[in-house]
Amino acid sequence: VVLFVIGIFAFLAYKYLIRKTQGSARVTDGTTQEMDHITDESVPNVDIQPLLPDIAEILGWKDMKDLAMRSGISGTVIDSIKLNHPNNHEECCIELLRKWVEKNGRSASQELVQSLRKSQKRDKAEKILEILRTP
Repeated sequence: VVLFVIGIFAFLAYKYLIRKTQGSARVTDGTTQEMDHITDESVPNVDIQPLLPDIAEILGWKDMKDLAMRSGISGTVIDSIKLNHPNNHEECCIELLRKWVEKNGRSASQELVQSLRKSQKRDKAEKILEILRTP
């Protein structure tokens, strides 16, 4: 039984390392047209307050929560937002995004796109970039 459990852990660790290695190779490859398209574009520095509902809809609660936690917003703040809007992930996402924007200030639009790119959320970064560029 012990050997079986060790075998399972070894297999899972192997799969994790393979997936992580393949993911980083894909990121550093830099030859795909999509990646060149995204990384070569400049991110407009705009006031994103009026765009929060549209951006929150693209982000979704899970990715917004992850972004907030990685940027140092405390779990207490996140939990408080969840309690303010029970069973309404859209409102939670908008409010948490608002807090995140307040924390990041004028560079929030640029930070948002860069953070999404770093966390392998390029499709969402591209969609948000389109919103930021809409006059």
